[in-house]
Amino acid sequence: MNQSQHPLDAELAALDPHSPPSARVEAAYRAYTSDTGEFLATPPTAAQRERVRRWLMEVHFSDPRPVGYTKAAVLQAGVHSDVDGKAQWLQQGPCMQCRLIIPTGSPPLPTYFAIPVRPFTKQVRKTRRLISQAVRAEIQRSNKNPEDWRGVPICVTVVSVQASTEKLIDVDNAAKAILDTMNGTIFPDDRQVQHLSVSRLTAAGTTGYYLIGLRPAYPNLDDVVDHTSRIRFLGTIRPISL
Repeated sequence: MNQSQHPLDAELAALDPHSPPSARVEAAYRAYTSDTGEFLATPPTAAQRERVRRWLMEVHFSDPRPVGYTKAAVLQAGVHSDVDGKAQWLQQGPCMQCRLIIPTGSPPLPTYFAIPVRPFTKQVRKTRRLISQAVRAEIQRSNKNPEDWRGVPICVTVVSVQASTEKLIDVDNAAKAILDTMNGTIFPDDRQVQHLSVSRLTAAGTTGYYLIGLRPAYPNLDDVVDHTSRIRFLGTIRPISL
């Protein structure tokens, strides 16, 4: 093991990307034992789980290294050379939430592309035809196969670049509209989208377009040591069921 690598990094790196939550929890237990020297019962007692939980919190908040479960500082650029450059910076910036899969053969590579249509919210007949043509052209140009993404949780970035002379479109509606068009064409099922980062860039001198980023991500599942919820909703004990 690299001496600069934290035990939890080593344990998580050895796991299959599609391993169940229980496997990642077991990896955390092994890393805890390696780091602290305390051997845990099988299964760990409530007191031991609490110590592991606090250890994970200390690791998460105190370790300054940009490892797989901590947050790394991101350089914030104040000035860009042109509109396209800033749009691509928004498109390809690192996700601060998802733990991305580093492809080793089967997972698809992170993919970044443009869809040259003005941001929109509703698909009238003319818009639908233009978008379908643009999406098909992108698939042919880059030789994309939607089946490559089947079963893979996806971290998606949508940047809608809109002319500053036009009426602003709600950023969430613009993102949903373009995601609906990619369902079944760029990836098989939009339910695979695990995390969505959306930006709107308004600028002069552009007719508008979309930039899309797709990244394979580890699934957000209940890989937690303590299943007790400490969140309180508006003073109530549990969420309201609708």
